[in-house]
Amino acid sequence: MESALPDLQARAVLPLTDHLLEEILVRIGAPADLARVSAACKAFRRLTTDPAFLRRYRSLHPPLLLGFVSYQRFVAAEAPRPEAPAARAVARAIDFSTEQLPDRGPRGWFRCDLRDGGASS
Repeated sequence: MESALPDLQARAVLPLTDHLLEEILVRIGAPADLARVSAACKAFRRLTTDPAFLRRYRSLHPPLLLGFVSYQRFVAAEAPRPEAPAARAVARAIDFSTEQLPDRGPRGWFRCDLRDGGASS
């Protein structure tokens, strides 16, 4: 009767390298989840506090818009709507310059920023 020990040793899990671990951690979407992961062990903490990792994480996950101030009150941002990717594609394809607008008189025109269904001026 053969021992099962050699088979277990052959299938032993190899430790993750720092590079692979960083690739996994950089894909965590929410900053709160990344903070929880960094508290799990020293290796995760070392990787998630590295300045190069943080620069890469911030480039892939820009800060979320919390809301905006409108007429002296705070309006919280809503979750992105399903049509947001289509709206971004249209916005990239259309010329939004104001050169073709007619003169509106002394009041003039004001610009309004629309992102993921929210508006700010």
